Amino acid sequence: ATQFFIMGMGFVDTAMSGQYSSLDLAGVAMGGVILWPLFMLFAGVLTALTPMVSQHVGGGRRLAVGALIQQGIWVAMIFGVILFLLVRISEPLLILFDVAPEAVSIAMAYLKAASWGCPAVMLYVTLRYACEGLGQTLLPMLIAGTTLPINAGLNYVLIYGLFGAPELGGEGCGWATAITMWFELGVM
Repeated sequence: ATQFFIMGMGFVDTAMSGQYSSLDLAGVAMGGVILWPLFMLFAGVLTALTPMVSQHVGGGRRLAVGALIQQGIWVAMIFGVILFLLVRISEPLLILFDVAPEAVSIAMAYLKAASWGCPAVMLYVTLRYACEGLGQTLLPMLIAGTTLPINAGLNYVLIYGLFGAPELGGEGCGWATAITMWFELGVM
């Protein structure tokens, strides 16, 4: 369920941008084609933390868990920076996909905004996997469950420029996603 909520942000971004304009829908959807598979690649590597932590706990080596989580945090920080950079330089890939130039500019605005959340989400999933390895699955699920409504609310405000916020269209989805990623880490 937790992974569903995280991946749901991409769906919410795409669906809500489509209500704004078809061009923003195309840009955000293509941005999601870049962002979410890369996220899953790096998060997939970090999933190794769950069985490693649980193995140490089950083997009575609780003191080793702290060092293991610390190593996971270092790896997550490196992955977060790499993901941040890869997402920001992905324009040639969009051009290779023969995406319309107008949609490429929206996709890149979305990706550049969302990229600011990449370090946070990598750290969040590391802490989430550590919690799961310790048998504490409820907290990460509750945190992830709050992300969809927060992301949707921020999307609404930032896409349409409500409550004094700038009207950003598809780029607003990227900022909403980045803010939501930092929220996840902050409450974890």
